[in-house]
Amino acid sequence: EDKLAQARIAWTNGDFKNVKAAAAEYSVPYKTLLNRLKGIEPKKKAHDAQALLTQAEKEVLVEWIQYLGLAGMP
Repeated sequence: EDKLAQARIAWTNGDFKNVKAAAAEYSVPYKTLLNRLKGIEPKKKAHDAQALLTQAEKEVLVEWIQYLGLAGMP
């Protein structure tokens, strides 16, 4: 993702004649860079809003379940 961000910034700044050249220079897939430039998020990030729990909530839930397990609760 860092390389994609750098390639996106370089393209936006006009450092490259075309998107394909920016993708090649930063060793990122052309189609992925093109999608980011169009505002298309990665699948994992795009579906975060649909999740019932945030990552932080999931971590707290796991800790609570582990605690209950250690306390002898079924």
